[in-house]
Parts: sequence; structure tokens; C-alpha cells
Amino acid sequence: MDIVDQTIFLYAALNGFLDNIPLNLISVYEKELFIFLKNTFFYLPLQVETREVLHTDILDFILELFSKNFLENIDIFYGR
Repeated sequence: MDIVDQTIFLYAALNGFLDNIPLNLISVYEKELFIFLKNTFFYLPLQVETREVLHTDILDFILELFSKNFLENIDIFYGR
């Protein structure tokens, strides 16, 4: 796993973005997070910026949106 991806996931875990995710769905969250990120226009700039200086305000914004959407739609995709 790329160091930037590790940083993003650890940041999410350490800053409460995984707190409401059931333990059995953490790996699904991780997989879906990186699918989401890699299919957006801001993934490459985020990689460059994260390697240089971690901009937590940008990461907070992205993770907040993704986490909310993930929790709202988990029933649809994974039959919870």
C-alpha cells in the first residue's frame, strides 16, 4: 500500500472517521474509500500534497463527506 494511502487511512482511524463504522465493515470502508478517492479528480493532487505537507482541513472535508455517504448507503450495497 502506498504511503499516502496508509496516511489517509490512519488519519481517518485516528480522527474518529471510523468510530461509527461497524468493525466487520472496516475493510469494506477502506476498499470503498480508495475506490472513491482514485476515481476523483483530487486524488493525484492529494497524493502530491500529502507527500509534502499533510493538509488536514482538506482531508477532514473529504473523509467527512465519504464517511457520511458510506454510512447512509451501506445497507444498499452490502445488505446490512
